[in-house]
Amino acid sequence: MKPKIFAKPREIKAAQIEAGLIQQELAEFAGTQSSWLSPIQSGKVSPSLRLAKRICRVLGKDFNDIFFVQYGDSANKEGDIAIILHNTPETHEKPPQSDEKAKVRQ
Repeated sequence: MKPKIFAKPREIKAAQIEAGLIQQELAEFAGTQSSWLSPIQSGKVSPSLRLAKRICRVLGKDFNDIFFVQYGDSANKEGDIAIILHNTPETHEKPPQSDEKAKVRQ
C-alpha cells in the first residue's frame, strides 16, 4: 500500500503563526494555492512528499514536527500505526517505543 502524508493540524498552524505567515503567503512560498493548502493543513488531504518538504522548508521545521506518514486505508484513526519519515524519503524508521512497551518485551 502506498504511504500517505498527513499534516499534524495543531503543529502546522502553530508553525505558520510562529513564522508570521498568513495562509496565502505560506501557499505562495511553498508553490501551491491557498485553496489546496487548507485541506492539507486540516489533515483531510495528503500532499506529495515534495510539497510537504517545501512547506517544512518555508516554516523552518523538520518533517516530523508537522507531518507524519500513514500506511493503510484508514489514516488518522486511533490505533493505526504511523511510520515516521526522517529527513529523506529513502529513510523510514518506526517511532521510538515507550518505556512501558520496552518493559513488557523484556
